[in-house]
Formats: sequence, structure tokens, C-alpha cells
Amino acid sequence: MTKLIVNNIDSTIKTDFLDIVSANYDNQWLDKFGIIKSNRPTVDTATIPSGTNGISVGSITVSAGNTVTVNGEWRII
Repeated sequence: MTKLIVNNIDSTIKTDFLDIVSANYDNQWLDKFGIIKSNRPTVDTATIPSGTNGISVGSITVSAGNTVTVNGEWRII
């Protein structure tokens, strides 16, 4: 598996990913407009900071004994 760490991207240069792109071992899908994000339906402890917008799609379950603190915005659609 290729590990990709990006600090800066020059948008004038084309970037091609030759291997599967993943986040925390969940595959992500690429099309010509960007990345389609995949997320798991179970959430552990998390905080959405003030000034941050978060979005989840589908049913979401907070794992037993965990909490989600929303100081910004979190939309579940």
C-alpha cells in the first residue's frame, strides 16, 4: 500500500493516484471531480469544533460509552 502525505498541492499540476486511496483503511473513490468519501455508520468519541461544518450520510450510531460533541455544525442526511 502506498502512504501519501500531502502538505501542499499546486493546483496547476495534474496529480494521478496509481494505487487505491484510503483513509483509516476505508477505500475512497476518485472520479474526475474529486474524491467520494466513504464513512462507517458507527462513530466513536469525536468533537466538531466551532466554525467547522461536518456532514454524515445515512444512519449514524454513536458507540456505547462514547460521545459526540458538536460545537460547530453537523448535518446527517
